[in-house]
Amino acid sequence: MEQSILLAATVAASALALHGYFSRRSSLPLPPGPRRLPIIGNLLDIPKVYPWIKYSEWAKKYGDVISLSVFGHTMIILNTHEAIKNVVLARSTKFSGRPHVQYADMADWSTSNLSVMSATREWADRYRIMNNYFRPKAIQRYRQVQTEKLVSMMKRVIKDPNNVQNDTRKYAAAFIMDVVYGFDVETGSQHLVQINEDFQKYSYLLLPGALIVNSLPILGRLPPWMLGHEFATLVEKGREAWRRVREDPFNWVKAGIKGGTAKESLVRTSLADLAEGDANAERVISDAFGNVFSAGVDTSYGTIRNALLQMALQPSIQVKAQEELDRVVGSERLPNFDDRANLPYIQAILMEALRWEPLIPLGIPHKTEEDVFLDDFYIPKGAMVIGNTGAILTDPARYPDPGAFKPERHLSADGQVVDDPLIDYAFGFGTRRCPGRHFFDMTTWLYLATILTFFNITKAKDENGNEIPVEVKYDGALAFGHAPLPFSCAAVPRDLARLERLLQQY
Repeated sequence: MEQSILLAATVAASALALHGYFSRRSSLPLPPGPRRLPIIGNLLDIPKVYPWIKYSEWAKKYGDVISLSVFGHTMIILNTHEAIKNVVLARSTKFSGRPHVQYADMADWSTSNLSVMSATREWADRYRIMNNYFRPKAIQRYRQVQTEKLVSMMKRVIKDPNNVQNDTRKYAAAFIMDVVYGFDVETGSQHLVQINEDFQKYSYLLLPGALIVNSLPILGRLPPWMLGHEFATLVEKGREAWRRVREDPFNWVKAGIKGGTAKESLVRTSLADLAEGDANAERVISDAFGNVFSAGVDTSYGTIRNALLQMALQPSIQVKAQEELDRVVGSERLPNFDDRANLPYIQAILMEALRWEPLIPLGIPHKTEEDVFLDDFYIPKGAMVIGNTGAILTDPARYPDPGAFKPERHLSADGQVVDDPLIDYAFGFGTRRCPGRHFFDMTTWLYLATILTFFNITKAKDENGNEIPVEVKYDGALAFGHAPLPFSCAAVPRDLARLERLLQQY
């Protein structure tokens, strides 16, 4: 009898809870947004170029939190810092997933690429490795390697000042490849450098609207060839490009260990304690460092190019930077991280390069792991949640004249750096922040301090000695890797003889 009463009470309580849940869900609307069409929803409303600007415009009409729907799939756009803080950061674990991207499944990225992996144990295993080797204390061990790569870069720039941008990308690649794989880009096969550049051609295919299969995942059940030869080629080449990024440099290190030629590297260290033949552990290591390699080069390079572009356009900025560098560093030694606290203007340039044209203006989308109920609306489980970093970092209420590149906005009246937590949105938010953000910071900061100590960034000149105009152009379709389109500039030594004498010491 007592068991029957207990069972009945349990059933009644469960029924009441379910009734309350569904009543609450049915009584709360989705966040407001543009009117949806039958079946396709807002498919035609989502712009192909500069979507973050359109979302910001919609926010003025619908509010900071807006919703869209594409073939029944909900998208939530968070257009302000307050929206991210109140909706996501107050309940981060509920937003820790990544949306399902059909192309990533078809190209075999979903089980190894952290940008699309769900927050599973497999994701945590790979994230843990990256976080372990790239936390603030760990990266201090890589400073000597960084100095070596900067010296090599300066020697190349002296020979060809107009090639400074290519030499800068080579520096970013050289630094990360030496640390991770012990690979020297100066003497090693360029095949291992090129595979990362090849992979970057396919990263945009993860974006909402980039491919119809991402909006209609049911199409992914068809063989790729049934969706057309061009699509089938994208799948096959994307799969092969990601495999090579993960496996080729990793296998190069393994071969070096076997042959006794492997240099010190993070991969060699990670493999040292593994039992021979532990294929699963090797796969985790290969995946983790493949993510570092694929994401680390162009993020650093893109932000540096923002700064180089502005140095060429606004010489007064580098004059201020050089006055600070001359006072703190001088010209008889290289800058180092002990100088950082005394170089606030260099820090301000880096912060403004991150803010002015964010490299990933829509961040990497999150996914709700369960229904989320707020005061005025609800967000359903499985919704794609996008933080509009581009809008947040160009909000005129916080950054007056946001389209202007002004390092001074990050300094106090007495010239000290003003902490701005919003700049960190460039690296994501919540539980999925980029684990390589500290390595990015060291890569870019010391580069800026070094290049501006010894070089003037100027407009390049043609064969007749005429200045080549610098145009500010971006590809609005690139929400990943939103860096300047090719432009001309030069890095001219401030004192060539003195610099050459200094570099002879290295």
